[in-house]
Amino acid sequence: MTKRNRGHGDDMEMIKPIQLTEEQFTICRHYIELLVSVEEACQYVISAFRSQKDANAHVVLLDILSALAQLQKAHPLLLDYFSDDQGVLKSIEDFSVIEEYAMDMVASLEKSELLEMKLFPAFITWKQAADYNVSRYVRQ
Repeated sequence: MTKRNRGHGDDMEMIKPIQLTEEQFTICRHYIELLVSVEEACQYVISAFRSQKDANAHVVLLDILSALAQLQKAHPLLLDYFSDDQGVLKSIEDFSVIEEYAMDMVASLEKSELLEMKLFPAFITWKQAADYNVSRYVRQ
C-alpha cells in the first residue's frame, strides 16, 4: 500500500496499488480527457452566451450534455476497476448532482443562466475530485 495525498492538506489515504490493463488505462485516460473537454466547452458556451455571439453555443451545449452522458456510461467500468477506492466511489456517487443540473438545464429556457450559475460550478467542483481520484491510477 502507498500513501497518497488527497489534495486536502494532510489528509492521506491508503491506496492499494492497482495494475491496470492497457484497455483500463486507455479508458481512464479518455475519461480524464473528457473531463477537461467538458470544462473547456462549458467555458466556451458561457463566454458565447455572455457576449451574445452564440452561433455555435447551442451546438456545443448539446455536445456538453452528450459528454456528460458518456461520463455516466463509464462509471460502471470505473466502479468495477476501483471497487475498493472510496474516493472513486464517492466521485461517482456525487455525479448525481451534475446529472440533476443537466436535466434541469434541458427542461429550462434559461439554459445560459443554469449552465453558468449551477451546472458549471458544480461540475468544476466534482471534476477536481473525479480527476484526482482517477488520474492517480493513470499517472502511476
